[in-house]
Amino acid sequence: MEQEAARQEAALSFADEAAAVVTDSRDGRYRFAVGGSKFEPTLYGRHQAGNAILAISAAGLLVGMEYSITPAALVEGVNRAWIPGRIQKISDRPAVYLDGAHNDEALAKLAEFVAEHTRRPRSLVFGIMGDKQLSSSIDQLAQSFGKIYLTRPSSKRAANREQLSRYFPAGIWIENPGEAADLAKQNGETVVVTGSLYLVGEILAFYCGRTLVQGSPVPGSQRARP
Repeated sequence: MEQEAARQEAALSFADEAAAVVTDSRDGRYRFAVGGSKFEPTLYGRHQAGNAILAISAAGLLVGMEYSITPAALVEGVNRAWIPGRIQKISDRPAVYLDGAHNDEALAKLAEFVAEHTRRPRSLVFGIMGDKQLSSSIDQLAQSFGKIYLTRPSSKRAANREQLSRYFPAGIWIENPGEAADLAKQNGETVVVTGSLYLVGEILAFYCGRTLVQGSPVPGSQRARP
């Protein structure tokens, strides 16, 4: 980062995560305080709290450059931020989460959230694009779920049964993503659909009649609630 900042002739700053004090994280949404402000993000996952702190630090730099950002506006912005398809909860019984994670880093963060904040038994619905290469996250996912359903979203790039079985040899192949999700719901207190935003979009359409269009809340999401 230092080299790239120097190449771009840009100032480099780092967020001070230690300045944030987590006040509650029981449901997987990390509420925290920075200075005299309290934040209650609706986004799930410890990593989203880190992203929020980064945004708060960036806002502080802008204030120092004489941009007008009030503490109240900053709190509202962080609390209202919503990202469809990123640990998005669409059901409570069973708990169904959709996450478009499609690389090792994002899948590892998802596995951490699942292990810490969801109930067993857990079922995974997994589909990914054939050009993706995964390694370190696979064991974490396999250890978190009792049943794993492998499926293929409607994309020419989607990985086939043979490719997915290399990641999860014990995975159960279900051609249709909607059917895979239905079976997962029958066999888990927690269901997670992940591996591809294409897959997440299809499941949203299957259950909620919506697609991953920014600003379009789906039933059951935080944005959809009054």
